[in-house]
Formats: sequence, structure tokens, C-alpha cells
Amino acid sequence: MELFTEYVKDAFLSDFALEYKETIIMPKQNGDTFIYDTDMFSLMMTPRENENGVCLFIEGEAKDGFPSDGAFSFLLGNKTPDGIMTVKHDCRWWMIPDFPKSYADIRRESQFMLLKMGNVYFTLAPLVGENYRFELCEGKLTVHIGTDGEKKLSGAVCVISRSTDPYKCVTDAFLSAKESGAIRVSLRKDRVYPDMFRRLGYCTWNTFYRGVSEKGIFEKLDELRNAGITPYWVIIDDGWMLTDGEILVADGEDTEKFPNGLRGCISAIKEKYGVKYVG
Repeated sequence: MELFTEYVKDAFLSDFALEYKETIIMPKQNGDTFIYDTDMFSLMMTPRENENGVCLFIEGEAKDGFPSDGAFSFLLGNKTPDGIMTVKHDCRWWMIPDFPKSYADIRRESQFMLLKMGNVYFTLAPLVGENYRFELCEGKLTVHIGTDGEKKLSGAVCVISRSTDPYKCVTDAFLSAKESGAIRVSLRKDRVYPDMFRRLGYCTWNTFYRGVSEKGIFEKLDELRNAGITPYWVIIDDGWMLTDGEILVADGEDTEKFPNGLRGCISAIKEKYGVKYVG
């Protein structure tokens, strides 16, 4: 709790206020736990500290009348950092860096924030749970439930770390989340980089976007072969399935684009062009 209070004082100057539908709710404190009680939900937030940082965990329950698309926010406070870098969604599948001037300028669906306060850096990374997600937006750390029938929330909402080295600051945040049980998958340092990705490969996305087809793939592989290049692997990216705009309409490939089916296309890529792996 001591570390968490320092972080918040130094980086955010927040009083841990919570906002729901433009109403500000101040917490009651019971030891290390902050308690929020409203007509729509009850919520407890508890910081868990370790040597690398602090994770915030929530336990909550929605009351009758809380909408399935309901959201509530923790306010970031009114400090003005010397510098902010966030990572935000540019569209549904791409994320890009952004450099807002203040907390209020943080764009919607930002999933990461690195702050500079004098010679010290702070990382704040929102996390996701089984039935909710957190994001940064316009001076707030907001939880979205968005699942019909869900009444209870339980899990980590964000991790905060501090360091004079920005790279260590980011690393420490994820180490802290892992140690706290907030992240259950292996961190990058513990993963084995697949040997196949050390070799030259080809992905269809930047060539075709969603217009990928068997004919187009073969034409590009012919171009590469004529240039004396054999990709070790090929990824058939988005666009191979049968859709109506954004809606998936069938469980299988678009047979107009892939008249021999994906299986036939993949076999030809391997046999005709000598590609080792296709995915």
C-alpha cells in the first residue's frame, strides 16, 4: 500500500475517485482496500505490491438495473507529466503509438501508457479479465463489461511500475503482473522464438489485404521464384473466409477466391513452390 500511494501521488495525484454516468463516487477505505457502493454496483479495489510494481485487483457485483454495456471509470487525477506515450487502437486489429499532451488527451481504446515525471518513468498498463476489459481514455481508466447476464467482476484491472530507466519500467510492469497472477501466459523472456521465423517468409496481408485469393498468391510466388527467392513459410492472412462485410457467414473458405479449397491451395504452395510451412 505504501508503494501504491507513492506511485499515485507522484504520477497521478488521484484521490481514487470513481465515475459512473457523470457521477463521482468517493471510496471508503478499510485497511488497504477501497470500497465503492452505489445503487448500480458494489466494488472493492485492493493494491497488491511486489518488488517490481503494483497490481490493482477488483471484486465487484452489479445490482439489478446495471446495463449489460455498463462502464465505470477510475479518474487518473490532475498531474501534468513531462511526457506521455500511449499505445492505442488505430482500428480493430492495429495498435499504434500516440503522444498525448495530457491525461485528458488520451485517445479511446488506449491499452498502455508510459509517463515521464522529471527523471522518473511510470508505466500503467490496463489488463483484461474473464468478463471485462480495461482501457485508458480521456483522463480515465475505464472498465467495460459488455456481457449480458454478468453480475460479478473479479480480477486485476491494471499494473503500475516506476523506474529511472524507461525500458526497465515497462519490463517491471509485466513482471509485476506475472508475479501477482494477473498475467497467466509466459512473458517474452520465457518464450522460445520459433526457428522458422528467423528465416524469410511471406504474408499476404500487405499485398492483398482482404482481397487475397489462390490466383493472387500463386502470381506473387511466381514473382518471388523468378527473382530467385523461395520463402520458408507463407501466411495466408485475413480475407480467405466467406464473409458479408464484417460478418462471417460460413464456416470455411470463400470458394470463389479458393476454387480448390484451402487444402488444395496449401498443397500447391508446398509442392510447386517448395515452401516448408503454410498457415
